[in-house]
Amino acid sequence: MGFNASIFAWPLMKNLFTEVLAKEDWLKLIDYLFTYKEDPERIIYFCVAFLLISKGALFNIQSIEELHNF
Repeated sequence: MGFNASIFAWPLMKNLFTEVLAKEDWLKLIDYLFTYKEDPERIIYFCVAFLLISKGALFNIQSIEELHNF
């Protein structure tokens, strides 16, 4: 479909998942990232895990508008 990581992964990382996680879950993520601050790549691992969990919904996306709504 011509989508790349900058279209679906970068927005998640740019806003630190504030738009997709509940407040309590977001606070847990931030606590975790600060606890393991010596490994900053963990945010990338979290992004990959989130996308893997969401792959069923992602595979059903047919347009860029649907991707942005996701």
